[in-house]
Formats: sequence, structure tokens, C-alpha cells
Amino acid sequence: MRGREETISQWVRNHHGWNVFNLRIGYLPRDFITLNFGIDNLFDECYAVANSYEFDVVSGSGANPPIVNEPGRVFYGGLTLSF
Repeated sequence: MRGREETISQWVRNHHGWNVFNLRIGYLPRDFITLNFGIDNLFDECYAVANSYEFDVVSGSGANPPIVNEPGRVFYGGLTLSF
């Protein structure tokens, strides 16, 4: 239910489990250069980890806070120079 806020009880009823796959690849084109590329949440799974909810600052209550889902698929890259 991406894009919608769910309460904890709704989330538990609608989500029975999840698997997340990450991929990271490193390449050394030279002795002093390392290139890294990766994808987190490879299959774009919609999930939330334990305690990933927000406190309701408007009502001052944490009785039924909305669940905050983890980000979807994320691509990243990096370059390391060693000298």
C-alpha cells in the first residue's frame, strides 16, 4: 500500500512477511581505484521494520501511530581512491 499511511493493526493484517534482496558489486580497474555499485531492495518490496512508526505529534498520542515504510528500490555508487 505504497503512498498510504497505515495504522499498526492494519499493517499487521495486510503484511504477513517480506524478503529484501540487496546487490553490491565492486570493481578494481587499477590498484588505487575501487568502484562500487549497488541496489538495495532489488525487487522493490514494500515493508516496514520493527518500531518504524511515527509518534502522533498533533494529538500527542502514540496509541495508533501510522507505519513508516522503508524506502523502495535504491541505486547507489561510489569511488574510492587510495594513495
